[in-house]
Amino acid sequence: MSHIYRISPQQADTERKKSLMRSVTFLAAIFLAAILFTSAGKDMSGRQIVPFLLFMGAMLAFLLFRQIRSVDQIIRKFVATFELETDEASITKRQADTETVTLAFSEITEIEQRTSQGTRLKTAQSNRNIWVPCELEGYGELVEMVRQRSGATLKTRNYNWIRHYSWAVAYLIGWFVVMSAHERRLVLTLSAAMTLGMIWYLVVVWRNPNVSRKLKRSMLFALLPMVALIARFYQAW
Repeated sequence: MSHIYRISPQQADTERKKSLMRSVTFLAAIFLAAILFTSAGKDMSGRQIVPFLLFMGAMLAFLLFRQIRSVDQIIRKFVATFELETDEASITKRQADTETVTLAFSEITEIEQRTSQGTRLKTAQSNRNIWVPCELEGYGELVEMVRQRSGATLKTRNYNWIRHYSWAVAYLIGWFVVMSAHERRLVLTLSAAMTLGMIWYLVVVWRNPNVSRKLKRSMLFALLPMVALIARFYQAW
């Protein structure tokens, strides 16, 4: 007998508020760092700093508005279209604008549970997996049922948001170091490593069947700082 699991609107709304807070805080931190870096790198007079701050403030307000609107749209579409269907032998994930994925329980090799986020059902192929969000109605029941039927190992990962934003902050700091450093070897090594890391990250996101096509396209904004890194590498070479 098949069973369909859907997202709880109440839990999704709670996650929407948390996601907005994280996104807004991180975006504001990026702009603050950009303002400090630019003003420190250039000896600005009072007449120059005021228009610069007004411009950066207006840009931040615009980007915050776009971010809030984007998160709202993503969450609403997620709640309306996401579903997991299970039967005796398999589990199927369906969601608008994403690839439909069906995994036989016998394919599942690992169940990776991320505290306060959800659970990833992994197979031997890195691009064949299903993400089970913690906002799902009957989430705990589903994870336990998959564990029993698949016999897969259950692993728990904590502090995932801290890891995610730590990497983002490290990349941001590295980018500013590359842009301002004068040591040739440092610039070449760091810019090359960061460019390769960004390419790897984009490939992983692009191959992820749980990420919507719209979100994948929006990730292409990362090409802008990557182009700057390549230009800096070429300049130092």
